[in-house]
Amino acid sequence: MVGLLVLFNWALEPAIAAQAVLALHADMTFLFVCERQPRAEVERQSEAFLKQNGFRVLNLADIQHRHGFRFMESHLVALDRDQRMVEIMSVPSGKELYSFALYSMPPTEHSTAFEGDALRLASGALGCEKRQIDRRENGPERRPFFESEIRRVERLFEQADRLNGERRL
Repeated sequence: MVGLLVLFNWALEPAIAAQAVLALHADMTFLFVCERQPRAEVERQSEAFLKQNGFRVLNLADIQHRHGFRFMESHLVALDRDQRMVEIMSVPSGKELYSFALYSMPPTEHSTAFEGDALRLASGALGCEKRQIDRRENGPERRPFFESEIRRVERLFEQADRLNGERRL
């Protein structure tokens, strides 16, 4: 039976390889290491920065922690009116290492002022070390995938409101 599965997989391999994979690239990503700031302070300042820039912010990790789950040490997700999305995350094994990712509606038009402000938040206000800054582009063919991500995140906000007993008008 194993031989048959190997043969089946081998026969499908060219067809699988020929399929185009559409991935959504972040406009800008970077890592930052915060050895001097506790997690709660990194989250507080990051959330304040995002709100000052017109984002609604959801602390997914906080909700998960309150319900006994620890998938991520930190996980902020934010949306603004221009349909930009930001995610700031850290995993339990890397408590001092955070990732920042900014996404915008394809085709990509970089928000250079906001990108610069985000980098300054990490190195200035938070006093963290920035690493691996990367900027990417998405073409118009990725727009449906981006729109589905926005809908997914909007549902997360709605679920959080229900968990907290709140209703948005």
